[in-house]
Amino acid sequence: MDSGLVSVFLTAILPVLTTFVIGFIAGHLGHFSVVNATAINRMVAYYTLPLGLFSGMMATPKIVLLAMGQQSVLLAAALVLSWVIPFLLLRFVMRRGLADSTLLALVVGTPSVLFIGLPVLEPLVGSPSTLLVVVTGLVQNFVLIPGCLYLLAVSSHQASPGSAWYVQALGVAKQPMVLAPFVAFLMVLGSIQLPDYLLQSCKLLGNATGGLALFSAGFVLQTYRLTFNATSLLPVAIHNVLIPGIAFVVLKGMEMSTEVIRQVVLTLAIPIGSITLIIAMQYKRHEREVASAVALSTAFSLLTMGALLALTH
Repeated sequence: MDSGLVSVFLTAILPVLTTFVIGFIAGHLGHFSVVNATAINRMVAYYTLPLGLFSGMMATPKIVLLAMGQQSVLLAAALVLSWVIPFLLLRFVMRRGLADSTLLALVVGTPSVLFIGLPVLEPLVGSPSTLLVVVTGLVQNFVLIPGCLYLLAVSSHQASPGSAWYVQALGVAKQPMVLAPFVAFLMVLGSIQLPDYLLQSCKLLGNATGGLALFSAGFVLQTYRLTFNATSLLPVAIHNVLIPGIAFVVLKGMEMSTEVIRQVVLTLAIPIGSITLIIAMQYKRHEREVASAVALSTAFSLLTMGALLALTH
């Protein structure tokens, strides 16, 4: 990579890592604890993230939603398979429980596009970055996250075993992080516009989502301490290297254009999303391992995304 591209890449990635480190330092100084992290993550899940998703979707031009092309279909398929295949392997080959299989597969297959997609992708792939973020947001908001929340609710008995599946699914659909982008999506398709002052009111708190989630992940990690085991390391290796690597080989074999390959591969290679830690803490499962995976994925993305950028440039 030339020096200009390296500078752009570092400008996009380093703020993510820096925010994480500041949260770690805050935890080390005793300013915050896991109790605070629970409160912050609840704030993110119920307020800042829904508002950010709503305002982000409302700011998406309708023509972008209607002009989803080849790379959109390929990216959507890759995102779904990135969760489905690990889930099936964990559940039926490795015989892990439903909750563990669901959560760990989500960690493997969830790039942090909702939080850092635009600042990372825009300087690397240009104008298609908006479409890539929208497609990833649609798949994560309407398929992966609701599906995982439903399975986690069933596994933790938060959903009543005697009720019909659609009643349980409706309970998941009512969660703010699922409902808010869906309402905005329908409004955009229906050409319903809100005054700019209302959207700006949503953005003010919504823009805090990525920073709060990463900061919280930092002091959670300091509390639990960084762990190096299969549960924390394998998701990082699969997410940062294996999934984008397989996507590169497959798309190359399909004789896709260099631009399409770069867009899909770099989107998949974005570090593991801190939304996975929010969900892990909500259901009290593998908090330490997920926090470690988020931190390690972010740190190693400086190498892995840089190598993939050079490979596809």
